[in-house]
Formats: sequence, C-alpha cells, structure tokens
Amino acid sequence: MYSSSVLAASPLLSLFVDGRSQQLVTGCAAGQLWIFSVVEGHHYRCVTHVDLRKQGESFFTRRAGSHRCRPLGESQLPSASDLDHGDSSEVALPVLGLAPCDLSLALHPECASCLSPENTSCLWIGSSAGLFVFNLANFEFEAVLLFRDFRSLSIQVAGSCAVASEAGGDEAACVLTSLFGNEVAVLEVSVPALLRSWRRPAPGQPLSVLPSSCVVSTSPLYFRIIEEKSAKPVRQKQSG
Repeated sequence: MYSSSVLAASPLLSLFVDGRSQQLVTGCAAGQLWIFSVVEGHHYRCVTHVDLRKQGESFFTRRAGSHRCRPLGESQLPSASDLDHGDSSEVALPVLGLAPCDLSLALHPECASCLSPENTSCLWIGSSAGLFVFNLANFEFEAVLLFRDFRSLSIQVAGSCAVASEAGGDEAACVLTSLFGNEVAVLEVSVPALLRSWRRPAPGQPLSVLPSSCVVSTSPLYFRIIEEKSAKPVRQKQSG
C-alpha cells in the first residue's frame, strides 16, 4: 500500500494505526514522528512530521504561565548533561512505544477546559524521558509526564516503554525497563489528574470598567494634546 526506500536515517521503533482518525503513526529512534493519512483517495500522504523535543519545548513555553498546578519541577526536557555525558548537547527522545489514549471519560466538568469534546482522539507516546499525550486532531501535546520528576520512581531513563489502558478507563499502566541496568518498573497514571495538572485556566467573562475620575498628570497613562501657542510679535507704534 505504501513504499518508501528511505523514511528516516534512524531506525523505526514503533508503529500505530488509529482507526478513528484513519491515520498511521510511526516513530524512530531520533525522536521523530510521522503521521500518514490512510483515508481512501489520500494515497497515504504524509500529514505532518513532529519532532518530540521541539514540540515538548513549545508545550512548556505555552503552558508555563497558564496552568494552575505544575506537576513538573523544572518543566524542561533533559539534556546530555543530565545523563552525565559531560556536555550540554541535547539528547534524542526515541519513540519507544505508541498506544491509544481514550480521553472520553476524562472530559468531565472538572476537565472541561482541558480539551474540546471533538478532540478526544489522542495517543500515548512513550520515550526514554517520559510520557506524552499527543492530540491527533491538532498535532499538539495535551500533557507531559517526565520520569525524572518522580524521585520515588527507580527508573529515570527508560530503555523500553509500553503503555496500556482500557477503553473508557481513567487509568493507564506504563511498564518501563531501565536503559542502564536490569530493572523493571510499573507506573500507574491517572489520566484525569494528569490533564487537570496541565489544563489552561477557564476563559472568564470580559470586564469593562468606566473611569470615575481623570487620570492624574503624573501617571504614565496620562495623555494630553500639547497645544503649540505661537508668540505674536508686539506691534510697534509708529510716530506720526
């Protein structure tokens, strides 16, 4: 159905087909995500290409001052220095696993400002640094969970990741294996709580206020039209 001699320089690690949006998603070891349309007549065209690191940095920038309670300590993706590589270069976020994320039950009144009802087709993206909830409607992150922000979690950098959740359930289970040791950890995630922690404040009603007095002249908001008064020359009386 689709053939490509070269899709990415890095090996492909994961593949997922979403029947609801009719999209094929594949991720590689370099943290790149490709989404193809499998709708009849679209000829499997590439809908979008996503870089996990750039998308994550954009997500943190947008939500840094807008969400009410920040679950992440530093709200930034790890660099190579965090892995004791001795430099400050950025590390790749390999796409270790893809799984469906059902947000239909997460959209209760408390989460009404998280997502619009028509944008509930989402995807779990498991990487070495954390979990990402990816919206297949607008191709943006809805929530991010970094492993290093949980000190009780024994694995900070994952070598493999698998996420599973029941259809219509509000919890997801994530199985991690360590990249640097023989260790396995299971992480239980409450999807509504994760969305609430990153939700935007609900838009309020516009407020219009009428001034009760004029702005004082020392205020930077004070504005007046400067009238230029031209000095009229004094007439000289001429002697008769």
